Amino acid sequence: EVGDPPGAVRYFGTVTSWAQSTAWGFISCPDLQAHFSKDVFFHQKDCGGATISKGQKVTFLLEQKPDGKPQGRSVKGAQDSFDPEGSIRYNGKVLSFTEQSAWGFILCPELHANFGKDVFFHIKDCGGAAFAEKDQEVSFLLDYSRPEKPQARSVHVKLDPSRPTETRYRGNIVNFNSTMAWGFIACPELAQTFGKDIFVHKKDCSG
Repeated sequence: EVGDPPGAVRYFGTVTSWAQSTAWGFISCPDLQAHFSKDVFFHQKDCGGATISKGQKVTFLLEQKPDGKPQGRSVKGAQDSFDPEGSIRYNGKVLSFTEQSAWGFILCPELHANFGKDVFFHIKDCGGAAFAEKDQEVSFLLDYSRPEKPQARSVHVKLDPSRPTETRYRGNIVNFNSTMAWGFIACPELAQTFGKDIFVHKKDCSG
């Protein structure tokens, strides 16, 4: 399975509609609703062959189409992505993060007033998102099990309108099978992260 591109932000949502006959539907995502004022469109080809159903919890990457409408890419089933009933979601900014240790701290003025310290978080509580950039706005649930060390759980990234929703890379096609309609792209920039060439299918090649 190919991982998300470096810096990609993975959002959480719920499938609000899905039609097998048309192979497309919509995802409700509170973190994006405030910005787009609409649900996120997605197509079956962006689900990696996964079975999708109405009411299902999913994670996805965001692509903003030329007309400004949001579209979900790399849609995956989510586990434990919804907030428990009665839980409180806090807002803050990533204060620091170290890739080597996979953890960092979130600045949340509301909680800092109570605990006198910043909120610890680990990348495993970020739903697979590899964002963790300083000053990135996030929302999170608070783990109260250790009052002496406040820890964030279920960390969600918030949309930054100034941040591009898609990163474009350059590479060379190293092989392509016209019969199978797929091949691989050599991209030095991504090879440093994934250690392999990038799979590409003809359906993803506009024109």
